[in-house]
Amino acid sequence: RNGAGKTSFLRALVAQQSLTDGRRVVGDTVRFGYYDQRGLQTASGDDEREKVLEFVVSQVELGVDENKHAVAAGEGGERGASSNPAPPSRAMSADVARRLLAKFAFPASRWNDEVSGLSGGERRRLQLLACLAARPNV
Repeated sequence: RNGAGKTSFLRALVAQQSLTDGRRVVGDTVRFGYYDQRGLQTASGDDEREKVLEFVVSQVELGVDENKHAVAAGEGGERGASSNPAPPSRAMSADVARRLLAKFAFPASRWNDEVSGLSGGERRRLQLLACLAARPNV
């Protein structure tokens, strides 16, 4: 049903929108995954010039960094300590990112392209990949 507040509720849940009443309590181990209907939302314009592989590596690292959690594809926020082990090396994150890009049908020839140069469909695939790479559990 249109206008019922479904999107507003989800955005408030992942701290993209302020609450009008009440409070938001999130457990220490919770990592949200949110596929935004507006498309790939990057934290700054710099992310648009970032290379596809670099962007995915940053999302993989977001999924294991103890100071971040996935609130939306391409965005992160602070949270409490987690039970995750020490973050993997940048090289290990890059290996994971390459495997994910291959699984999401991004040919190696596109990995060094800028995010801004992707087609609409490629950006949506990258958005889904980013959401999942951050290893959400909610």
